[in-house]
Amino acid sequence: MTKIIVEELNRLGHVTHRHRYHSLPIKVGRAYHNDLILSDAYVCPEHLVIDEADNGWQIEDKSNQNGVKFKRHSEHSHSNQLHSGDDIIIGRTRLRLFSPWHTVPEAHTLSVDNTLSHFISRPIIATTLIITAVFLLILNAQLASTQSLTMIKLVAANLPAFFVVLFWGGLWTFVGRTIIHRASFLPHFIAAVLLLIASLLVATLSSYIAYTLNDRTIATLFEFVFMGIAVVMLVYINLSNSTHITRSARLIISHSIAWSLLLFGLFMQYAAQPEFNPTPEYNAELKPPFAQLVPSKSPDAFLTNSEWIFQVDTDKALRTSPSENLTP
Repeated sequence: MTKIIVEELNRLGHVTHRHRYHSLPIKVGRAYHNDLILSDAYVCPEHLVIDEADNGWQIEDKSNQNGVKFKRHSEHSHSNQLHSGDDIIIGRTRLRLFSPWHTVPEAHTLSVDNTLSHFISRPIIATTLIITAVFLLILNAQLASTQSLTMIKLVAANLPAFFVVLFWGGLWTFVGRTIIHRASFLPHFIAAVLLLIASLLVATLSSYIAYTLNDRTIATLFEFVFMGIAVVMLVYINLSNSTHITRSARLIISHSIAWSLLLFGLFMQYAAQPEFNPTPEYNAELKPPFAQLVPSKSPDAFLTNSEWIFQVDTDKALRTSPSENLTP
């Protein structure tokens, strides 16, 4: 029957090894005659002995250097006596002692969020999404150019987008490693690739909306709403893989981050516009015939409808003109 369980922990608190012992005492050290052999240069050949005590275990320090440090999690632990869940540090090795009847927390409930992350992390799905993103980037760069681009120029034009995707995935991987001590780069990277694909599709649809309706305002509103939803989904997936916060908290944080970023970008875009633009931009990109849902106007009709721009209020001009220029 198991009397004690000894866990070896790394610096992040993860269990690297778990040992079960059916009898006490237990000798711990670097020498090969010990019951628990540690490959730590700062641990003595015979470092300590773990033996039974009243409702716990007694630690006997046999080292001649470095000693034993205690991290007690039980209110009843004192001196060299430890209870279930307490830690000891010898050299650079951290050990935690448990009784077989130690209470463990309830299991976490599997959520749809983790299922989605696992789905997009499958090799076939991830490879398909990456190839799709590369194809759309190359196609977008080629269509936006007035001349045929070489493969080197196409790759160079799209490298910044992939650097941003890699940075975003690496950033959230670092966050997950820091908060929950688990690194999962692929789900974050593929989620960012999905956002890249969505942004390319939304930009294309937005250009068709602006061309069809001859109104950039509606197209901008379309981009803002759909990109906001896409960024909310991205941040939600990132939070699901990097934190243990509740679903409602993830929703609040993802919406706050996404809409704040988009509103800031919209504000900066508006602030950068001059008060008077002598060379205004028009939706002049060529589109296929099926995209023209609103009939275009002929040059004559445009000039006829724009005559009021060139009309001058004669009376106002006479009132504001110098008197020497007026004829009797």
